[in-house]
Amino acid sequence: MKCKLEFRSGPIKFWLQLHRKETAMDFDDLPVKKDTPLTAVEKEDLSTISADELTERVERLKAEIVRTETEIQAKQASKTAADAFFKS
Repeated sequence: MKCKLEFRSGPIKFWLQLHRKETAMDFDDLPVKKDTPLTAVEKEDLSTISADELTERVERLKAEIVRTETEIQAKQASKTAADAFFKS
């Protein structure tokens, strides 16, 4: 007994179409990212914070800027090295 598979039409095509619909990603169903931690910092009411606390906050933010810039430089160096490797 031989098995006939008809790829152009029939049950397999129907199954493939059905399967694609089930596995397709619907971006409307993804959760919406409302606020990032940075957005929360930007929205914070600073009027209730003392001058000493604000000074400490500025110093910590400056340290975070340095840390972020260091990471940017590392990523740029990595990309440059990868670009040079793949151009050769």
